[in-house]
Amino acid sequence: MNKLIYNRKEELLLNNTCLSHPIISNSFKMAVPKKRISTSKKHIRKKIWKKKGYWTALKAFSLGKSLLTGNSKSFFVQQTKKTNK
Repeated sequence: MNKLIYNRKEELLLNNTCLSHPIISNSFKMAVPKKRISTSKKHIRKKIWKKKGYWTALKAFSLGKSLLTGNSKSFFVQQTKKTNK
């Protein structure tokens, strides 16, 4: 009788129909869709993402400008002297 019960459990495990079994309930989970994001929240996140790019570009432009004029206080560049021949 034990052999018959064991085979039945094994069959249920293989068919993935025994959801009350602890092994199956922990390892096989159904895919559940996420909660939908509202359009206003989506727009806010997109705006923040775009603003980050804007500020990064502004800082890069400012650093390039200060390097070009030679007024950089945070970035050191070795100046090459031009000689007229």
